[in-house]
Amino acid sequence: MRLVNSNILSDTKGITPIDFGRTLIVSTEKKIDYQTVTAAGEITGAVSSDKVYKKVEAFFGGSNRVDSVDVVGETSSVLTDGDALKAFLDKVKAENTDIDTLFAMLDKYDETLTKPFCEWCIANGKIPVYTTTADINIDTVTALSKSLNSLAIAFDGDENLDARVLGFMTTTVPGYLPWSWREIQGTVVNSRLAADQQKLLAANINFINQERRGLNVLIPGKTSFGEFIKNEWGKANMNDDMHIAVCNLLKSNDPLAHPGADLSAANRIDQAVFSVIIDYAGSDRKFIATWSEAEVTAGKTTRRAGDPKGWARTKTTYTVSDIQNGKFVVEWAAMPRGECLTGEITGLLTFDINAITAGEE
Repeated sequence: MRLVNSNILSDTKGITPIDFGRTLIVSTEKKIDYQTVTAAGEITGAVSSDKVYKKVEAFFGGSNRVDSVDVVGETSSVLTDGDALKAFLDKVKAENTDIDTLFAMLDKYDETLTKPFCEWCIANGKIPVYTTTADINIDTVTALSKSLNSLAIAFDGDENLDARVLGFMTTTVPGYLPWSWREIQGTVVNSRLAADQQKLLAANINFINQERRGLNVLIPGKTSFGEFIKNEWGKANMNDDMHIAVCNLLKSNDPLAHPGADLSAANRIDQAVFSVIIDYAGSDRKFIATWSEAEVTAGKTTRRAGDPKGWARTKTTYTVSDIQNGKFVVEWAAMPRGECLTGEITGLLTFDINAITAGEE
């Protein structure tokens, strides 16, 4: 039970704080007890020819930044449809209440199980990830992503692309790196025609694109509802840090008054929450935008250059009942730094010196 609830909105919906650097891979072929492994060879109950083994192998096959992944599984004779899969996942969750992962994926794409798996993950505060392969009809692929329209992360290409990307991009300190324009070790360029790749982009499906010779990058770095993964991932961690900051304040040896009875308490709460915004605007996170010298000079803010674009404000007007029951409310807002995905470069090669000097002004 939580006494302090934290929730971040980004024109979408809130998230549930969970274990950020942790991924669950579910085998749909073999019964495997829940376990945490640091290599595919450590999986008890799987061999090298199994899909789950290859998925874990891909997870650790690149420049991974986490040292473990969670694995569990059930046989195909049990996982006959979406309802059976959801029932199995409910059982796994009930038996492992001390474990919660942010990302989750099946060992393979399955036309019967992938969608209900994603639905279960979203309903249980996880980010589902899956990969379709080039032999699947493009309209089927895009229709699935559009129907999910959620935090689900869709990939298209090599069947283990999802695991390879997660192994490289997941970390216990999210918010720093974007997911778009990543060069992922061991990946190959998506083999679909250019017209179909445009359909992948339109459906917010991630794939390896050859931007030019020798430069193969992951694009667009988005969830199925179109938000940049970096923003959702950073938001999840930021939400948790907000909760921790306020809880640390509440349990400190300097008792916190109710802001409706003592206005000085509001300032302390504001500082605790705003300190998280400052952290996420710093060089270790680079998630929240900062004010520039030009913006300060132009009078767009009363903040200093380098300060985060954000604020925190604790409510100070309450009913007597709220004060008696200790209920308080903190509101805040901040602007993420965003990402550059597509662009245009225009130029002029000229002997006209006036065109040169004009551009230098």
